[in-house]
Amino acid sequence: MNMVQEKNWWKRIEEEMRRVHRYRMKAVLMLWGIGLLLGLGGCAEQTQDAAGEESGTTEQIPQSTEQMPQGSGQTGVETEQMAPGSGQTGTGTEQAVQSSEGTGVETDGAEDTMEAVLEQALPSVVQIYHGTPEGGHTAGSGFIMEMTDDTVYLCTNRHVIAKYDDWDVYFYDGTCIPGSKAGTDDVYDVGVVAVDRTAIPKKVQEKLKTVSYDLASWEELGNAELPVGIVRIGQEGNVLHTLTGSLLRKETEFLWGQGEKETEVRMAITDGDSGSAVFDENGKLVSMIFGCSQDAGGERDWGVPLRAIVSCYEKITGET
Repeated sequence: MNMVQEKNWWKRIEEEMRRVHRYRMKAVLMLWGIGLLLGLGGCAEQTQDAAGEESGTTEQIPQSTEQMPQGSGQTGVETEQMAPGSGQTGTGTEQAVQSSEGTGVETDGAEDTMEAVLEQALPSVVQIYHGTPEGGHTAGSGFIMEMTDDTVYLCTNRHVIAKYDDWDVYFYDGTCIPGSKAGTDDVYDVGVVAVDRTAIPKKVQEKLKTVSYDLASWEELGNAELPVGIVRIGQEGNVLHTLTGSLLRKETEFLWGQGEKETEVRMAITDGDSGSAVFDENGKLVSMIFGCSQDAGGERDWGVPLRAIVSCYEKITGET
């Protein structure tokens, strides 16, 4: 090969390398562009899905689903469902059903902060829990409505306890006692769980409290806004969180129900708060959280009115 041939040969090699390089760059750019488009498409799809979920809550109260086991690839949330149940009779001694007198949660009045009120309420609140064979669980909150000589009666939501008859009940100190569904109401989101009082250690029984309420005073409230709060406990007796806010309307039209009126609160409730007792600044029960809805004005939080809690409880347990 002479000098001219060698020079031409190297020139052809250089041209071929440049051509390969151009094709390679085009391929890289093409793949990058496809990836970018796919990435944008994924974001759009996720946004659309999120918007779809949000819009789905505008016409109904969302009922959350059973918590998925860890590692299942699905995010678990504490939950809620629905079903009817049968009544169970209980005769009461220690209860705040008749009036605000008795063993219920009491405070010194408006000078107490809501945080102090919720701290005093701890012995009256519970967590209701049911583990599933798959490793998930269904759970919600509740509160002690009545204590008889042999039974502790708890109020919670119908949708919390609907799916199962047997429950683990965790009290303020972490003590866990088996409970059973006593019944549910067909209209209001109210359910009752019964716990064998004799199975609760004496030292725990001595500190338990029923909630306190004054139905006559509640009837006179009108729809004036007033400060309220809830407290939610964990399985070790720890406080998971407290929420404070306002009772906006003690009874107002509820478009997603069966014509009943419900209580509207402003409290930014979250999964697991269903069944929580709503206390006013004097430690009185005024409502029970059951869900939230979404409309043009934003999220609206809902509770069962005190009047309905009392009447449903009496109907379920056979009280008159």
